[in-house]
Amino acid sequence: TKIGADVTEGKIDQKNLTFADKWIVANIKELITKVTADLEKYNFSLAGENLQDFTKNDFADWYLEVAKFEDNQAEKNIILGKILKDLLKLWHPFIPFVTEEIWSNLNQDKLLLIEAWPTLKNWDEITSENIKTERYVFTKTQAIITAIRNLRAENKIEPTKKLIRTGVGELILEKNGDKPAEALYIVVGGIEIYLINEIDKDVEKKRISAELENLKKYTANLTQRLSNKEFAKKAPPQIVAQEKEKLVKAQADILEMEKHLEKL
Repeated sequence: TKIGADVTEGKIDQKNLTFADKWIVANIKELITKVTADLEKYNFSLAGENLQDFTKNDFADWYLEVAKFEDNQAEKNIILGKILKDLLKLWHPFIPFVTEEIWSNLNQDKLLLIEAWPTLKNWDEITSENIKTERYVFTKTQAIITAIRNLRAENKIEPTKKLIRTGVGELILEKNGDKPAEALYIVVGGIEIYLINEIDKDVEKKRISAELENLKKYTANLTQRLSNKEFAKKAPPQIVAQEKEKLVKAQADILEMEKHLEKL
């Protein structure tokens, strides 16, 4: 399929943008800034690593998958087209023949070689607002999905098997409620996740105990870092605040995991 200007230059209704849209826009703006700075400093290896990480992880593994089931297809098509074009420009110094060949299939008037370098202004036209909250929400969603996938893999549960109560066809989100004992359990950033499935309690106890031990080591390292006067003195205030927030969340996770271990 050929992608022309009619797709990438369409009008976006910001009210239709999802958390995923705002997350990927923020990430590609960061990518453009990083790669541009790295190339200007001749840090070619670092620029390539950042490009590879964004292309494979942020774009292919997450955003493309999300784009398959979210409803705002008009906005998705514009964002996907813009990302494709900017990625080809950013990758061009590294793989010029490949990028030029792909570019030739996008109905463009000029060669990629003489196209302008990507700018943040191109993305500010989509959304220039502070989207810290939206990025946090999507990042948290990623952490939850990853935790569930890992939990299933560790317990050798087929990807196609639904782990939902009989008669319920969707994920249940509750602030409070009964906590099922006969379930696979994990906690992510204060959010408790229960996968309803037959479990081997001894195996589950060992798994949670191992995770608990790792989490305690993690909190011990954070505590040591925060108690270091040199770190508190030299580190930027926002970094110190972030470390303190991580410690509070990790300590809360430990408490929840210990409670669940007692129930088992």
